[in-house]
Amino acid sequence: MTSTSLPDSLIATLPGSSYTDPEFFAQEQEHIFETMWFCVARASELAKPGAFRTVDVGRESILVTRARDNGIRAYFNVCRHRGAKLCTEETGEVKRAFQCPYHAWTYDLNGKLVAAPNLTKMPDVGRTEYGLVSVAVREWLGYVWVCLAENPPSFEEDVIGEIVARLGDVESIERYDIDNLSVGKRIVYDVKANWKLIIENFMECYHCATIHPELTEVLPDTAPRSTPNSPRCSRSSRTATPPSTTWVTARSSVTRSRASPSTARRGWTAFPGSPTTRTAATTRSPSGRRSSSISCPTT
Repeated sequence: MTSTSLPDSLIATLPGSSYTDPEFFAQEQEHIFETMWFCVARASELAKPGAFRTVDVGRESILVTRARDNGIRAYFNVCRHRGAKLCTEETGEVKRAFQCPYHAWTYDLNGKLVAAPNLTKMPDVGRTEYGLVSVAVREWLGYVWVCLAENPPSFEEDVIGEIVARLGDVESIERYDIDNLSVGKRIVYDVKANWKLIIENFMECYHCATIHPELTEVLPDTAPRSTPNSPRCSRSSRTATPPSTTWVTARSSVTRSRASPSTARRGWTAFPGSPTTRTAATTRSPSGRRSSSISCPTT
């Protein structure tokens, strides 16, 4: 069945090769993940100067830290001397500087080259010029956002603008006091699937009543409206009050927050953080092939 023969209520998926072709995946890394603003960490994880976290964005390893002026900094996690990975740990803390484990080139928290073996005998090596390569970084809503693009798109338009487009104004999300949320637990795991399958699954809730009946009880709007009498969907329409816990997903900071007292409808809202980009470039069925399929739009 081709997309031209589908009824209006159904939408065809992308071609199977877009989920399995390594070259297609490389293009996505370069043109999507390495050009967009990407949420990589909670700012509270970088509580004081010297605290750092390394994260994978696209094909690159990025070092995020807090400097002496209490501002967030982000750099490519690569020594400028021979390209060795500067920090090999996922998280940690340094007192004043980062030192390459290979040739001991050392950089302060602002990325400046401050020491190296025989550096005094190399006056032509500029300490700022050969400092760490910076990455655009912002701190908002208690999250740290980075963009690897040489000329990053406007954060106000691409990130904050999307909030306004969806919710009407920034205050609609700021009232949840997300800045002061704390990560209760983090679970890290790799999914043997192409990243688009994860995003597609997250973006629609056509499957929620069948797979996540507990979610339709907490958030009744996720229940399919076309089958109101279904045993899976005929749950209470009230918004339940779940325990005070934190949701986390694979390499994400997904938190749950009680709405402010001024909210007309008391409930809970999930705020997705950074989805992983380390998912497999290919995913195949047991037969070795991935056939085209049909997805249904969210109702």
